[in-house]
Amino acid sequence: MVATIRLWIVLTAIGITCAGAATIYGANVARQVVPEFFIARAVLPVIQALTPNNNVLEAIDFAGDLLGGSWHQNLALGINRLEGEHINIDPSLQSILPLLTLHSNMAWDSARQAYSADLDFRMAVTSVLDLDIYLSHNLIAFETSTLFDFPIMLDPQNISGEWNTSLLGRTVLPITFDDHTFYQTYLSLLFSEPITMPDFTAFLASFQGIQDDLAFAHLGRDNFDKFSVTIPSSRANNSVQLFWEALKSFDIGSPPYFKDDLIIILQIDGSRLVQVDIPLDDSDTLQLYFSESGGHIRFSTSQIEGDWFFGNDGQFTHSITIQDFKIFANWDFSDHLVAENFSFSVMVEDIKLSANGFLRISAEQIDTHLRQLDLLTDDLDASFNLRTTIERPTEAVAFDSSNARRLADLNIFDLLAMYQNINDSPLGGVLGDFLSLP
Repeated sequence: MVATIRLWIVLTAIGITCAGAATIYGANVARQVVPEFFIARAVLPVIQALTPNNNVLEAIDFAGDLLGGSWHQNLALGINRLEGEHINIDPSLQSILPLLTLHSNMAWDSARQAYSADLDFRMAVTSVLDLDIYLSHNLIAFETSTLFDFPIMLDPQNISGEWNTSLLGRTVLPITFDDHTFYQTYLSLLFSEPITMPDFTAFLASFQGIQDDLAFAHLGRDNFDKFSVTIPSSRANNSVQLFWEALKSFDIGSPPYFKDDLIIILQIDGSRLVQVDIPLDDSDTLQLYFSESGGHIRFSTSQIEGDWFFGNDGQFTHSITIQDFKIFANWDFSDHLVAENFSFSVMVEDIKLSANGFLRISAEQIDTHLRQLDLLTDDLDASFNLRTTIERPTEAVAFDSSNARRLADLNIFDLLAMYQNINDSPLGGVLGDFLSLP
């Protein structure tokens, strides 16, 4: 409420100043003497309409917390279609593919640097194969009731050694690979430094310096009044550098550098912002077009085009085209972030990837449902469905080793029991005669 009152005071002050300047100098002279007030009067309503509410900011903060902290995720992945020139699947298996789904319950504990996943392959509602995994710096453990009645433990620093010491490694399939290389890859993939949320404090603080050195000018009137806002190159480069430093953990390359002062051109019709031209690197220009009735921004460069519809009720619609990439989404900013009709399509040479579904981000969880995720190439025609929810964890990730066995300690009776377990399980029914002894 206080912020709203403050905004109206500013708008009123600008209106009074503009009216006073027009009275003293006349409208045309006032545009030359106080152009910044005409610009502010047209720009501030746009800023007001685009300012997200607190619930949206909370949702964005939550999404950022998950990047560098602990999380819990549920996932369901199914196959709608799997066809292709080089895919040779038994017709009986092909017919049941739409019934097969992968369900997982995954968790990452940043404090203990531990990861766990409960995987379950299902045919309709029947579990075919289940697998529980635990990963830490010094331990890999897995358990599946289809194979064993106890968890199996491995040392990630000595995978080949433990395998070759085991009964399977000694008698069936010995392996040789670099344990050190495997372990370093294992650490880099699963236990890399957590991503921290960018700190834009210094970048936002640089705006004050930019504001102090802005130069405004009225360039004349054709269909609309045309104004220029000049930002000194030193201020622009400093601000861009601070923005890139805030995003350094994302490795987005080198920041752009402005040799000359940055000149932004605005076209204004009375108190309405009509168009903004912002020069980009490589002599390109970002053009923003604002509709007469409000609630619609169209933007374009030589590489990208898009539309953004928004309203006072917090509803937004995006449509973006970047060469072969197209995306359409409806967003609800009223109390959370929602894309009820989210879709995209990407074409790269002979590969086409497309999807449609919804995305919902609240202050408690991120929920995504892709009803169709289609992949089409010259040799493959596949379609999947994906549903995943990410939220903050309620329990720590831990492993109970009281009933666990080392891989190297397995004996012939364990392997015979494993064969019998598979044969008696739903997986054995799916494999059919494949497990039959000669």
